[in-house]
Amino acid sequence: MLKRRSVQDERGFTLVEVMVAVVLLIVGVLGVVTMVTGANAQTAVTKSREGATNLSREVIDAARGVDYDSLTGSGVVAALQAEPGLADSDTTLAGWQINRRGIVYTIASLPICVVDAQADGYGAHPAPSDPAAPSYCSGQTTGTADPNPDDFRRMDVSITWSTENHDYSLRETTLIINPSGGIGPTVKSLCRVQNATDATCPAPGTLTGLVPSASPQTTTVNFLALTSVADTTTWTVNDGSNPVDVNTSNASAPTGSAWNYVWNIGIPQPESSYSCSTTVNWELDGNYVVSTQAVSGIGSSGVAGQSKPYTVTLNRNKPYRVCGLAGGFDQMLAPQPAGHPTAVDLEWSQNQERDVIGYRVYRVKGGADSNDVLVCDTTLPNDYPYSQGSCVCTSQTSCLDLNPRNTSSTVTYRVTAVDRDDTGNPRDSDVPYQTTIDVDQSSNTPPAFGAGNVTVTISGGQPVIAWPAASDSDGIRYYRIYRDGTAYTDRYNQVPASQLSYTDPSPSAGGDTYWVTAVDSRYDESQPVQAVVSP
Repeated sequence: MLKRRSVQDERGFTLVEVMVAVVLLIVGVLGVVTMVTGANAQTAVTKSREGATNLSREVIDAARGVDYDSLTGSGVVAALQAEPGLADSDTTLAGWQINRRGIVYTIASLPICVVDAQADGYGAHPAPSDPAAPSYCSGQTTGTADPNPDDFRRMDVSITWSTENHDYSLRETTLIINPSGGIGPTVKSLCRVQNATDATCPAPGTLTGLVPSASPQTTTVNFLALTSVADTTTWTVNDGSNPVDVNTSNASAPTGSAWNYVWNIGIPQPESSYSCSTTVNWELDGNYVVSTQAVSGIGSSGVAGQSKPYTVTLNRNKPYRVCGLAGGFDQMLAPQPAGHPTAVDLEWSQNQERDVIGYRVYRVKGGADSNDVLVCDTTLPNDYPYSQGSCVCTSQTSCLDLNPRNTSSTVTYRVTAVDRDDTGNPRDSDVPYQTTIDVDQSSNTPPAFGAGNVTVTISGGQPVIAWPAASDSDGIRYYRIYRDGTAYTDRYNQVPASQLSYTDPSPSAGGDTYWVTAVDSRYDESQPVQAVVSP
């Protein structure tokens, strides 16, 4: 008689061992996700700080071109605001505001004081008889060796701004050499000249810093620096290129006193042949600062004098076409949140030209539209998000058509960049970027989140929002984060479909509430799911 053998040695893992392994795996994955989202979290703050740094350097470069006697607490602001791109962007508010790419920077203060350098000995530091004149910086040594102790003027540039409901500030300091008694050779005059060998500056107003559109196109800009006796000059342009040393002075002038520099700005491609894949090998339109320093001595023993700037405005073309216009019909399932009506959601890539002041989006004529309809114009407001007419703009490169054409098929939209012509009037791109969008949502279903909650935890003092993956037959384009509300104007950020968490780099002091939606490839959006606090 056969006996059934009982299994006495069944090998494997116990349930406890499996659960421990799962916990360890989750901890590791969450650590990696937190690290990735933390690295991405600082994008908006970093961009705003880069803008503030660039602005402070622009202010400093402009201050070096201001008459030395105007470098006083009361005189420097008016002198700087007269420079291209540094005018007060909102005269209705107190202070000095400058708008750069949707962020309003406030130049909070420009304190100036006098520095007596040790290199030529110290002098007396009397209090200025003119109340508007700057006093000597504190803590300096006095003496009798220097009859002109006003060697430098130190200027502090303090800038404040807000982004994502958080306040930031930046401070930079510079020394500006006294051209009549400072250290190093002096650049007495820096001008634009017609020819690369000119040894004298043209009459004032003959040749300005504006390089307009012309036929044939201007491809080089020539400069002349008149200096006290120097051995070489160093030239820089704030276009990312390396400094250039000019070691041979103009032969038509006394040795070491006149220096020529040729800035090659390249040949711009015509708007009609420019495409989104074009490699830009020329200087795009906008403001550039060309600076030069005269140097006494060679190599490490050289002593550089004060840098002198010259602002050049390139305006050789209308704006090039904008790339990447895309969008779709966003019809969130009922109940729709307040401030979140049905609309066509549109977004595009940023134009890289420096003089673009905004964008205009048009709905191309067809159906009930007998003409093209302007649905969004970002050149008008200073703050985002904003509402105007039939549009809500949530950034400078996105907007919503709140009154889309009623159709069950497709609608064509076009977007143009806007700059100003030589007389200051706004002008659009000649060649718009146009795309046809499927606005038929009758057969489309918004995305749906998988099982699990949307949660928020605090890590390192910053909220970390996490959510389960969503699914949709059209595919997920990205996830959108809303903060302190679910209206269009509460849109806060978005992350790619592969990312299932987001770290807020700038939470409000009093705390925030977050929602997450999934957006499919046709721009239809899921119902917002509120993040719950995870223990």
